[in-house]
Amino acid sequence: MSIYEDTDPTLPGEGPVLANAARADADRYRAIRTAVVTLVFCFAPALGMAQSPGAAGANFGVGATVLASAGIAAQTLPQSLEVSASDVERGFVEVPNTVRLAVTSTSRDGFALDFWPRTTAFTAIIVRGAGPDASLDGNGGTIVQRGRHGVAMPLLLGFRFNLARGTTPGIYPWPVQIDARPVTRA
Repeated sequence: MSIYEDTDPTLPGEGPVLANAARADADRYRAIRTAVVTLVFCFAPALGMAQSPGAAGANFGVGATVLASAGIAAQTLPQSLEVSASDVERGFVEVPNTVRLAVTSTSRDGFALDFWPRTTAFTAIIVRGAGPDASLDGNGGTIVQRGRHGVAMPLLLGFRFNLARGTTPGIYPWPVQIDARPVTRA
């Protein structure tokens, strides 16, 4: 799920905000659970599970498979990035602790964050805050968070964008799109 989909400009915060993905996942889980319980009670008599008068109880098994999912909600995400003359001289733009995300993952194996460049003004990105610093080339890349799962897990990210030759000072659209997906064992 991308943080750039289903934005709601009326919500507070800097940049696009995704409608609460965690709430949607919880609602989906509740709906599945309710459907399973309803089916069990509706079909138990038809399956011969009804007890004769005076019986103490019945045993039956119920199973459900929930597909792994992952999503992110941007709590803060800049819409643009300013490149100054000193940034051009230095060759990079440092953006510390700017992006706040809430990640939801139902996969016990964890989740992956995919980083997709949205401009050619940068040749590489260093992502900070999702474990050890990760260096991604101009094509983007993936950071895997193994074993992390839960609802609305906070993640604070900082970036270093290495400038491409010929990049001039100015204001650029936010240079990277971030998507989340579940990690599953093959």
